[in-house]
Amino acid sequence: NSWTPVASMLSRRSSAGVAVLEGALYVAGGNDGTSCLNSVERYSPKAGAWESVAPMNIEGAQAPRTVTTIALCSSN
Repeated sequence: NSWTPVASMLSRRSSAGVAVLEGALYVAGGNDGTSCLNSVERYSPKAGAWESVAPMNIEGAQAPRTVTTIALCSSN
């Protein structure tokens, strides 16, 4: 197994929620250092890129982790 860095997120954020759905990585909410965010980004491993998707209706709750760099692990 190995870790490979991928494209940077569109917005820097900490304390975001993260989930995987249908092969895509979603990062929602968090804090950009100035304010709470309601934005959501989706990473597509096939495209190797992040895109903005519909924002949450409310600002995200604080999750216990900071997202600064994303890397994917593969068994290839």
